[in-house]
Amino acid sequence: TDYDLVFGFSPYATDGYDLGIDLYAPPAPPPPAFDAAIGWEGDRYYIQILDVDIGNETVFDVLLQYAEDNLITLNWDNAGWSNLGTFFLTDAFDGALGINIDMTQENSLTLDNPAFNMLKLKVTPGEGGVVPEIPEGFEYTATPASGVFQGQALIDGFPATGDDWVAAYDGDGNCAGSQQLIMNDGNAYINLTIYGDDTTTPDVDEGMNEGENFGLVLFDASENAFLGYGSPFDGWYDNNGAPMEGYNDPSVLHDFQTMASHEMGFMNNWNLMCVNVMMDDASPEVVFGELIAGDNLVYVTGFGSSGATFFDPYGPGFLNTLTSIDPGFGYWVKVVEADYTVVYGMPMPGNYAFDLMANWNLSAYWLDNSQAPDVAFAEVIANDNLVYVTGFGPSGATFFDPYGLSFLNTLTSLDNGYGYWIKVNEAVDGFQYPPAMAGMAKAIVPEVNPDIHRTNKFMFVNGTVSFDHIDYVIGDKVSVLTEGGLLVGEMELLEDGYLMTGAVYGDDITTAIIDGAIDGERLTFAYGEYVSDPVDIRFAGDMEPRNLSLKIRHIPEEYSLAQNYPNPFNPVTTINYNLPDEAQVTIVVYDLMGRIVNTLVNNKHTTAGYKSVVWNATDDRGTPVSAGLYFYQIHAGDFTQVRKMVLLK
Repeated sequence: TDYDLVFGFSPYATDGYDLGIDLYAPPAPPPPAFDAAIGWEGDRYYIQILDVDIGNETVFDVLLQYAEDNLITLNWDNAGWSNLGTFFLTDAFDGALGINIDMTQENSLTLDNPAFNMLKLKVTPGEGGVVPEIPEGFEYTATPASGVFQGQALIDGFPATGDDWVAAYDGDGNCAGSQQLIMNDGNAYINLTIYGDDTTTPDVDEGMNEGENFGLVLFDASENAFLGYGSPFDGWYDNNGAPMEGYNDPSVLHDFQTMASHEMGFMNNWNLMCVNVMMDDASPEVVFGELIAGDNLVYVTGFGSSGATFFDPYGPGFLNTLTSIDPGFGYWVKVVEADYTVVYGMPMPGNYAFDLMANWNLSAYWLDNSQAPDVAFAEVIANDNLVYVTGFGPSGATFFDPYGLSFLNTLTSLDNGYGYWIKVNEAVDGFQYPPAMAGMAKAIVPEVNPDIHRTNKFMFVNGTVSFDHIDYVIGDKVSVLTEGGLLVGEMELLEDGYLMTGAVYGDDITTAIIDGAIDGERLTFAYGEYVSDPVDIRFAGDMEPRNLSLKIRHIPEEYSLAQNYPNPFNPVTTINYNLPDEAQVTIVVYDLMGRIVNTLVNNKHTTAGYKSVVWNATDDRGTPVSAGLYFYQIHAGDFTQVRKMVLLK
């Protein structure tokens, strides 16, 4: 008796043998007779239906015995399978021997090697029989006017899959019909109804207008991602629901070009970003359409050969000088609240090139893998042509100096989707990033101080620091403040007195409050409560670095002269004294007769701070003095004080 092999799932079945549902297969006849059965838990079946286990993989065995011709052909009808779950047929070693078939894409397998006497049937049941929901953005209005587009869908020369959708769009971007592709014998068929505009609602554009050109796009609903788009098609017309002449041949192959998606995530306030795809419509109104619709976009600015450009989404359109978001360029984008949007277009080719003007350029980084600046700009550096590169991301503004101390650079990698300021001495035509190898780590985002308002106007500071009578911790921050005390930046303390490069942020003129330094304003520096000695560093939002040398001292509040230590002493003692201000200082040792023994300090200009001097029990000529009682006196400005000390022999 010939039997089809049947497998499946039912809520009325168990995972064993069910009377009235399952059917055992008899033992295999002696070879070389042909035989086939389903193997399940050590038994042979012609029919084995299991309990429903949606979402989990179940593995059946397919047991085979070859006839004398050593040829077996397995056939199955996969109509509708893609909506029921996933179905794979592999060899006994999970495809290691070359058999690994998606049964929703293929419907037969021929074997001529008796070594393949057991296959694995791997099934992951889905919800089954559910009409797929139309993906978001593919919704359309079914109107009385319609025509059908037929053909087969390829993506870069390869058949699309059963999870893919096709949709028609008119010239205004309206969806005029969508449909999941129909799979048959491994081919992806289009049988798409494209709806026309309803003439009874003249104020609403629901679909295609008579003679209007239209475009088709593919979409992977399982990944929620666009796949590709085809060339525009000419002249839609209403054919009362029948296939349209010229588009009614199901054998015609329509090859869709790969479409890339680029998700842009925005921090609240300013962002320095780029678009990594080449779009058909790159106007700011389209690229940032979702942000504008949500009243979340404030401004977009760009920079190119014509200088700075500007886009205000809510102002008069004729005043906007930024009209296109182009690949290869970076852009400043200001939003009210953190948000994201996705744009679609052709992927940027690996050999994409752009020109660098002399001086500053606002450029993009679109490669998938991150790349260190010294690698990305190696050729420009070798020509002594790169001056600086700056970036802006979650940690704020970052800096790269190709010829400075490398450990002071805070820009350590160029990352996908960000814009970067690049300064060169001489113009570079046709600059290209070298191929970025996989494995390059993205820049580590350090913790940022939320009290610092990170604006799109900044400069950099780094250098060295020394401390006087202050305990400090490597890794702590030196604060950068305005004259009014507003925190506008920080520098991390490194080993050997170095200060890590830190960004100093200027006032954002698009806000009513003063949230950064003003151009020309003097900056001050502090470590906790201790303010550094004055340095003449003034703010300029030019993205250039300023090198400084700070001295931060613990200054006493009043003049004092401490008791020498040790006391009594032999032969050396230390005298500490405190100066709250710079002063002319003398410290003199006297004997019991009031005669000067030694002048220890005689300085016209002694800086404020905690001071000390050592006396080694000698006179002004270096001759040791005798044991006894001595006096020491300080004169510092108007301050005078005398103390006693005892020398022992």
